[in-house]
Amino acid sequence: MPIVFKYYLVKRLNLHVGPQFGFLVSDFDTSEFEDSYKSTDVSGVVGLGLDLPLGFRVDGRYNFGLTEFLPDVKNNVFSLSVGWSIL
Repeated sequence: MPIVFKYYLVKRLNLHVGPQFGFLVSDFDTSEFEDSYKSTDVSGVVGLGLDLPLGFRVDGRYNFGLTEFLPDVKNNVFSLSVGWSIL
């Protein structure tokens, strides 16, 4: 669950910064692993976005883990998204 603030550096270029909170959700039996996994995860989010003509958008974000969800293991994720906004 990210809480990301968007700040426009110039007219179409924006910066994304904020925290992201994760919660362990499972639909299968994890009883043999449940002592290893932590039930929550906190990450930081940084990224850049570009608003293109006709409502198209391109965003790149990097999430870096601040807490360990397994011993000595943190989440680190890079994401790239392309979208279209009708509003």
